Amino acid sequence: YTNYEGLKTAFQRARVAAEMPWVNFHDLRHEAISRLVESRKYSIPEMMLITGHKDPKQLMRYTQLRAKDLHR
Repeated sequence: YTNYEGLKTAFQRARVAAEMPWVNFHDLRHEAISRLVESRKYSIPEMMLITGHKDPKQLMRYTQLRAKDLHR
């Protein structure tokens, strides 16, 4: 799909097919960013470049870091 409407239509169809009508596109962004942070493959500045955040505080809203997750 090369345009917004096409992407929107494809996403709507996928939600229906998955029987998950409550999921929205922003939920996927949140999940993807959380997974990238959990992977520990990128520094905060790299994550900001990937996600398009200009302020680390914005990026941290997407992460749900817990102390027990950091100690491995």
